[in-house]
Parts: sequence; C-alpha cells; structure tokens
Amino acid sequence: MKIHYATLQDREETMKLVRGLYSRGSPKSVVEWEKQYSKLIENTLVVEERRKIIAYLMFLSEKNSLCICDLYVLPKYQRKGIAWDLLKKTEKIAGKKILLVGVRKKDYPSRKLYKKFGFKFKEKKKGARDSEVWEK
Repeated sequence: MKIHYATLQDREETMKLVRGLYSRGSPKSVVEWEKQYSKLIENTLVVEERRKIIAYLMFLSEKNSLCICDLYVLPKYQRKGIAWDLLKKTEKIAGKKILLVGVRKKDYPSRKLYKKFGFKFKEKKKGARDSEVWEK
C-alpha cells in the first residue's frame, strides 16, 4: 500500500471513488470534481494498492488550519487502517495547523474514527442542519 499525492494519471480511478462517495447524495459535487480535478489534486492524497486507487483524502489548507473535505475508502478495504493512515499523513502535512473536519451527525462510523483519532466537537456547521465541525 502506497500513499501519495494524486496525479493527472490517477484521474480516472480517483473519479470512480468520488462518484462512489457523491453520486447518490450530491451529484453536483461530482461535476465540480470533474471540472476542478487538476487543481484539487494538489490537495488530494490517494492510496494505491496493486496499481489501483482504493482510497482518497482531499483537504484545503488555510493559514492556521487544514480542513479535511473528503475521506473515502472503497468498502472492500474499509476497517483495515487505511483511513487512519491517511489521517496520520494529513496530520504530518498540517504540522502545527489545527485539523478540521465536517461530520454528519448520523455518520456513526466516521464519528467513531475521528473521535478515536483525537478530534473533538467544535461547533455546528453553518448552513447545514445535520453536520458539525470537529477539530484536533
């Protein structure tokens, strides 16, 4: 398993994961990813196993914080420490910056992961009824 920044060559496989994450709930996000891919990969880590992209994490870096926007692992590879490894790599990239992540109230697996990793509730997400912002 290898974690690296996404490249233009990873586009097709990374977009399969993006579609898997957003196709049902937010098709507009898929369209935005398609349009912005070459910019977004600057802040996207992918996990590759046997030349196949199996997970990704996309973040936005601000002056004092780094916000995790997307974290997705293919179902077949979930619960194997891959999300944890992506979070560790992101934490290294963040350095002394505060890590932020948006979490849906009913996304219990994500909440459990982030809590175990040391994230704590910060505030309700502005403009979203069922989401919260957590920080580490």
